[in-house]
Amino acid sequence: TQLNLAQKIITVNENLFPTNPVSTGLPGVAGEASLTLNYFNNFLRAVAYHRGAAYKSFGNEFLQTDINGFQVSDYVRLFNNRMLTSLSFEQKSDNTANTKEVSTKYVNFNGSVAVNPGVYLPTFQLGYGQFGRTAGLNQATRNAISNRPDSASVTQSADEATQRYLVAANYGFETGIRHLASISFSLANRKDNTYKNQNQQNMFVQTSVTSNFTTMPLQTVVGILYSKNKNDIQTFFTDSIKLHRDSVLSTTDFNYTMVTLGGQLRMMNDNLRLAASLSPAFGAFNRVNYQFGADYTYAERHNFLLQADYIQNAGQGDDTIISLIYRFNF
Repeated sequence: TQLNLAQKIITVNENLFPTNPVSTGLPGVAGEASLTLNYFNNFLRAVAYHRGAAYKSFGNEFLQTDINGFQVSDYVRLFNNRMLTSLSFEQKSDNTANTKEVSTKYVNFNGSVAVNPGVYLPTFQLGYGQFGRTAGLNQATRNAISNRPDSASVTQSADEATQRYLVAANYGFETGIRHLASISFSLANRKDNTYKNQNQQNMFVQTSVTSNFTTMPLQTVVGILYSKNKNDIQTFFTDSIKLHRDSVLSTTDFNYTMVTLGGQLRMMNDNLRLAASLSPAFGAFNRVNYQFGADYTYAERHNFLLQADYIQNAGQGDDTIISLIYRFNF
């Protein structure tokens, strides 16, 4: 029989999902094919994949199911590896078993350039990414929007594009002490073309200086982080005719600044490391985080990490978090 034949190849049990009762074909089956080429300082990889709506992998629960698509990426090494360029493009869609009324399509693009000009010169990194998602609108929702008394237009249920920009630089120098200065700037702009107008803008700036003393086993860090966030949403009213209003576009801002002062002292041939830091935050929320920790390695295989955080919150109760972690390396 077919069952006896299948048992010679795989283990048949209640956790096997070869078919899906609500659909046709083999929605419980997944497949993937890849091609990798490494020529002329190019590392090119192409992947095509299909994972059915009923596919389950108990060893890889993180895998996205009900998806079908492909991805192409290329890593290029230039000028004796002093410039590294990466490009990737991915296109995928769900509704592989045609069990949904609408399908969602995704188109993603990523690109970055990292430049390392040499010793005593700063390194740079530039990055750009665009992530898009589109989906239709089921007929019931389309009819409901068309009959509304307000001015909401009939759009797709999902039609958005997010653009991300990254600029980062690192520079190592000495003034009797070895320092590493770093700065990064990232910007994300999400444009929502549906009637909800859920646009988002996020700006993130971070800079820090890490110092390693040559006369003592001490490392210090001073850093500043600034985050600026803006969120839009279109709010609709059911009493639009009575109050002569249909919708309002509201905006919410969430901005904050965080300063970090910390240090780490190495002892016992670097087997024991004591660390402490102070991190006040201002803006949308106000708090001060005091952190203390000890990291001890015994006989190379055993590692103990003790960490304590005391968070002083403005206008509400304080928090205390203590953790002890043991690691065994083999």
